[in-house]
Amino acid sequence: MKFKYITILCFLLCNTLLAQQASIQGMITDKKTGKALQGVEISLPSIQKGSVSDVNGQFLISNIPAGKYLIQSSHIGFKNIQKNITLAENQVLDLSFAMQESILKSVEEIIVEADRADNGLGFEVSSAMLKANTPDDIGDFFREIPNTSAIKKGAFCADPVIRGTTGEQLNLQVDNGIKIVGGCPNRMDPATAHMQSEDLQKIEVITGPYSVRFGPNMSGLVNMVMQKPENYSQFEIHSSFEGGYETISEGSKSRFTVNGGNNQLNFYLNAGIKNFKDYEDAKGNVIPANYEAQDYSFKTGYNFLSNHRLQFSARESRHKDVSYPALPMDAENTDTHIYALDYLMQGHSERLSTIQAKIYMANVEHLMGNLQRTDRTMDGISDTETKNFGARFEMQLTLPALDQLYIGSEFYSLNMDGLRTRSGIVGTMMEGIKFEEKIWPDAQQTHLGVFSEAKKSFSYDFLFSAGLRFDADSYQGDDFDDIFLSFYPGVNTSVDFDNVSFHGGVEYLLKQGQAISLKAGQGVRSPAIKELYINRFNTGNDGFEYLGNPLLEPEQNRQLDLTYSAQGDKYRLAATVFYSKMENYISAEFAPDIPVVMKTVPGVKQIINIDEAERKGGEFKLDYNLTPALSISNIFAYTHGQNITTDEPLMEIPPFEYKLSANYNFGSKNFIRINGRIVAEQTRISDSFKETETPGFNVWDVSTGYEIYNNFSLIAGVENVFDTWYREHLNRRLKYTGMAGQYFYEPGRNVYLYLKYEF
Repeated sequence: MKFKYITILCFLLCNTLLAQQASIQGMITDKKTGKALQGVEISLPSIQKGSVSDVNGQFLISNIPAGKYLIQSSHIGFKNIQKNITLAENQVLDLSFAMQESILKSVEEIIVEADRADNGLGFEVSSAMLKANTPDDIGDFFREIPNTSAIKKGAFCADPVIRGTTGEQLNLQVDNGIKIVGGCPNRMDPATAHMQSEDLQKIEVITGPYSVRFGPNMSGLVNMVMQKPENYSQFEIHSSFEGGYETISEGSKSRFTVNGGNNQLNFYLNAGIKNFKDYEDAKGNVIPANYEAQDYSFKTGYNFLSNHRLQFSARESRHKDVSYPALPMDAENTDTHIYALDYLMQGHSERLSTIQAKIYMANVEHLMGNLQRTDRTMDGISDTETKNFGARFEMQLTLPALDQLYIGSEFYSLNMDGLRTRSGIVGTMMEGIKFEEKIWPDAQQTHLGVFSEAKKSFSYDFLFSAGLRFDADSYQGDDFDDIFLSFYPGVNTSVDFDNVSFHGGVEYLLKQGQAISLKAGQGVRSPAIKELYINRFNTGNDGFEYLGNPLLEPEQNRQLDLTYSAQGDKYRLAATVFYSKMENYISAEFAPDIPVVMKTVPGVKQIINIDEAERKGGEFKLDYNLTPALSISNIFAYTHGQNITTDEPLMEIPPFEYKLSANYNFGSKNFIRINGRIVAEQTRISDSFKETETPGFNVWDVSTGYEIYNNFSLIAGVENVFDTWYREHLNRRLKYTGMAGQYFYEPGRNVYLYLKYEF
């Protein structure tokens, strides 16, 4: 019945008489030489439409509703151009751009350089989509991307999952190379936790081992691009203030932004506050979900000489009183400090196109405890800290035999320490008794990687790409717990790994607008500090304590992706199937001979390598413009994961899912959007990790954006319109007082309103 109402509504929208379509056509040239420029991106960000100039520099954007728009052109090595235009019904606007060379290439993005050889490489959550959505947590965005999801342990800091891989198997980074490692063994604070969704420029996702340039990439890479300074021909300053409220958790948030500068010096400053309380699911059950967050970020860049840029960025955030009902502890506070310095040289010579360098420091201080749990048997506090210093260097060459050749290296030194203190509660038999236990020793990882990646077009129809990297990792720990060492007598706890990863891919243009690509690769990652050294700490969904293993081998993924894509005047289609075979898959098994630390847990699991596991599945995406103003997006995704060694399904594999989005745009900033998720039941579960079957569900959201008057706009909406009682398969079970073992259900109906003023 609910789906019927949505279908009727979509049908009515489809048949509404709307403005007639308009088009924009033109040519892109180099201002200095007058020659045509190929591969320039021309876009209308407000309605997510665009085109790319062809070999003659020509472009065409069709099916545009009448109205006022900002159109922009961008190309590597050239200054962006923005123009305000007005389109009438049935108008064909002739518009050309003469682009001037610039060094203002982004230092934060990775897929921004994508060309046709990167078809099927991954997905992107664009700035337009980010602005039109208002999630409280970055992890929520991953439910917008094909075949990605997130593991939820509280209302904040969801952990991404890509095609059934998560945690240490994914390479999560910020601004092209900044590696942030959280301090919580339960991943309360993955890399996504240290950013705020409102400060994002876009999210880039690579869904396999098909890039070697950005660190070890076993099965997927996520780059979170934060907001950055804009460039102006003359000195300008702009600012904005936004804020809003949500009913389900009495949540409020606000943010202030100021940016400005000229074509030589520019800057960006952003600061925000969030405050959310517990929420109710659709049956009125209260789920602990309180948290407070404050953050700021600052970037400033200086363009010196004719082709050099130096940029400094700083980001600090603080989370406090964060409830994690699916974990044994809550976060008392998490303090994050990130600093980076980027250098870019572009257009040095005909052969040397770009030199890019980065140094950074990321520090996370994480304090968690169980003092809010009334059923605790002892007071528990865990104090952890991570410090990571890193650097990255890359050159882009243009050689007669290759279109592009990237050569570079990266380095980082990661230090982690953690101590859990358990004290007897006053008035109990344990009063006065105190235990101090190392979560892991004072551990250090030193990483060095070198890489080379090339792209070559043998003809206009046939393109090739390949990459090769070598990684060396060294681990050592100080002040080991004697009990931990007793489990590995005579074993050298200082370990070293040397890994080789590679990939290759081809793309062939079948005919106008259609292409097929085949990619194959091997991604290898060394075990993480937690996997090597954790000392009997409850980190999983199954209630067991986990013991690290310094005898682990690197995990290896060999993967194959086949992608077909097509694009016409009214549609864009992409279909991918993949197969992944993993060797030395890092998992865990019950170890009955190892004693527990906490008497309330069922036992200890030792982290081990599994000989063989596999994943297979695919994604299908179809975007269709029913009218110039109304578009429909359809996404189907499925992943099948199997532990071949034990003949059991892999854990934390999302079920089959269909996502539907209907978008109606009227004007440059006004829209109505209906989003739906239809998720199948998940019956393929891992008994070894205490997973349970999850029923299917469908949930619907509706939102709208409207420019009330110049520079003042609103976004409003209703999430879970039909107040559906549902839970995601990846949600952890509750461990909160009086809720232990119960399922973690999502919020009920939520109404929100956000206002933004730009000046």
